[in-house]
Amino acid sequence: MQTQLTDARAADLSRSARPIFQTLIILCFSSLLGWQFAALFWLGDQHLYVDQLQVYGAMERPFVYRQLIPMLARLIIWITGIRVDLGLVIGIMLSAMAAVGAIGLFFREFGIRKLELHTLICGTILFVWLIKDAKIYDFATVATFAGCIILLHQHKWNGFHIVYILACLNRETAFLLTIFFMFHFFRKLDRKLYWLSAVA
Repeated sequence: MQTQLTDARAADLSRSARPIFQTLIILCFSSLLGWQFAALFWLGDQHLYVDQLQVYGAMERPFVYRQLIPMLARLIIWITGIRVDLGLVIGIMLSAMAAVGAIGLFFREFGIRKLELHTLICGTILFVWLIKDAKIYDFATVATFAGCIILLHQHKWNGFHIVYILACLNRETAFLLTIFFMFHFFRKLDRKLYWLSAVA
């Protein structure tokens, strides 16, 4: 009897520890992914001039409008006093962590099994795909888009509007989510809520 209780407690502990362990693996993987991606293109003296242009909004159009990561980098630099290139790399690394986390939440929201395996595989594919034509806002685009879809699916309108604003700050093409919302929820919501959400 005592052995059965011990085994049951061990099994419960294993089940409760597993999500924490999986989260730590995904966080470590995504931070390493983001750091390698960002350091490859934006870390070092040879990149410092372009980094300054990107962080302080001196790039040509349309890149000058894509301000989410530059704003995050400026905040990091202001708080820590570190160099521009390092602040930008840390900002991109954080956005990579958000992107991989958002992919995992997306899979969970839509009931896809083997969550951690799919998340790690998709994170790796994302890295390989983005490295061909790297931009500082790439990971943030994935994170904000996935976040918007998840919140729309959950009908969490206030959360959606906040993430939608971040998505538009990151990349102006995020306004297409409004068109997606209008088509997807047409005649599925109360008319007042539908138009308030679409206009807002």
